[in-house]
Amino acid sequence: MYRGMKIPAVAALAFVLTRVSLASPGYWAHDCDGNYTVPSSYQKSLEQLSAGLPDAVSSSPDLFDKKVLGSWGSRVYGLGRCRPGTDASTCKACLDEAFQEAQVICPLRKRVYMYYEVCTLAFADEDLPSHSAVHKVATKVNGSQVPAQCSKVFDMAINELITYLVKMAAVSPHMSATGQKELAGGACTYSIYGLAECFPKMSAANCSDCLEDLLVVPFLHGHQSEWRSSLTCSYRLEPRPLFDVGKGGLATPGGKNGKKQVWIVVGCVAGALIILLVLLLLWWKLPAKRPSAIKFFDDIIANVQGKTIVMFLDYDGTLTPIVKKPERAFMSEQTRNAVRELAMAFSTSVVTGRSCEKAKGFIQLDELHYAGSHGQDIQLNDGTDPFQPNSEYLQIIAEATERLKEAVREIKGASVENNKFCVSVHYREVRREKDKDLLKNIVMRIVTEEFPNLKVTNGKKVREVRPGPKFDKGDAVKYLLQQLTNKHSWDSSRILPIYIGDDKTDEDAFKVLSEEGGFGIRVCKWRKRTAAEYSLKNPSEVKEFLEKLVRWRREQDQV
Repeated sequence: MYRGMKIPAVAALAFVLTRVSLASPGYWAHDCDGNYTVPSSYQKSLEQLSAGLPDAVSSSPDLFDKKVLGSWGSRVYGLGRCRPGTDASTCKACLDEAFQEAQVICPLRKRVYMYYEVCTLAFADEDLPSHSAVHKVATKVNGSQVPAQCSKVFDMAINELITYLVKMAAVSPHMSATGQKELAGGACTYSIYGLAECFPKMSAANCSDCLEDLLVVPFLHGHQSEWRSSLTCSYRLEPRPLFDVGKGGLATPGGKNGKKQVWIVVGCVAGALIILLVLLLLWWKLPAKRPSAIKFFDDIIANVQGKTIVMFLDYDGTLTPIVKKPERAFMSEQTRNAVRELAMAFSTSVVTGRSCEKAKGFIQLDELHYAGSHGQDIQLNDGTDPFQPNSEYLQIIAEATERLKEAVREIKGASVENNKFCVSVHYREVRREKDKDLLKNIVMRIVTEEFPNLKVTNGKKVREVRPGPKFDKGDAVKYLLQQLTNKHSWDSSRILPIYIGDDKTDEDAFKVLSEEGGFGIRVCKWRKRTAAEYSLKNPSEVKEFLEKLVRWRREQDQV
């Protein structure tokens, strides 16, 4: 039973270390915040939850349960789940242990999230989310990194495996999927095993959303072992099988060698816990969101001296506000003037999910380079032939567009847009939640069953269907940088690329820029997990930032 008592730090650390082992249930991460006092009615509600939730979860056919205990002011919301295939006794033992360790790791905390190999426990003084991946994401990385010469092919294989797992878990009756990817290339020979799973009773669309939201978190390149989990879904990558054949249980290290390493692990965990506490203290002091690119403009310019700035801009939500009807996403004349002046000062590209033709129609500026369909159609302003890495998908995208139009035509508010190498299924104007879920399920089912060479990705109130082979906004930025560097004979070591975007799809570009010596600016009003270094609140601030950048350039030219 959970007792909210204060425990001395040394005793708490000793308790944690004695409970750490290499065997199941396998604690690996936690998160906690908020405080309560003892004795209190909240404490009593929490004790009732700890006494009943493990039994309720372990006896449930889905190994999942949510409970709400206590009256207003002392109410506790609890959620517990165990991995599919876990026997009832192991499930109950894992959740019992989670409650016990919570009082040591997070004493007197109102909101606690405990992650184990076979179970997840959460309790809070507020309702727990049902399918939000960005809520309390935990990440664990083990193992050595692959050699530098193998990192590119290794990351490509990881991306392919995760994409497959997301698609299969979303349509699986058990909301889980496993897979394996083999790399055979001399020194770059690896076996990678993956697992993706969602909470029971989630819709296929919500499961897909949850897992794809996890992938927005910057990818940890080259690591052979990675585990990411939110409260409602997770994926795991390992260089060894994750399941014992025929048993449905997680494969765990064992034998004499494993037992001999326990003390080494205990020592490592002690150090890791100290580091974790320091990191948590630093995290609590972080600002609410990325620093403002306007307020920190001088800091940005300080890193520009002597470098060639290359600008990349998203369109919807960046140069123009998000609107209900995509065909009415017009850019203001003031913003058009700002972008025109920007293109005169710096090489500027628009990278958008729209087709190049639609983007040009909205922006009406010939000075720009355009990368449409999330980078699948790249057109430089010098009149050279477009670069279309997946041109063979043009016909299948057209077929998928017509099929999806037919499938969602009865859903009020839904619209389907052909963006040449991408089909955008919009649901911003769909009012009923059940209709939104229906639309997401229809898109996922049709693509999985009828167009297996395509993939589904998420945007703001939109499902986007793209060619299966990876080529995203990040790849488009790489290609443009290479072409522009060759065209203008730039010194590649003296280039500063800047990308401004507002959506999940822009995260691919943010990651690339961090590798290329540049940085991203995320357009968002609230705090978001992002690989960008700075933020702007809305398209109005984007225009202001572009105008400041142009004024600075003119001042430099005068000097």
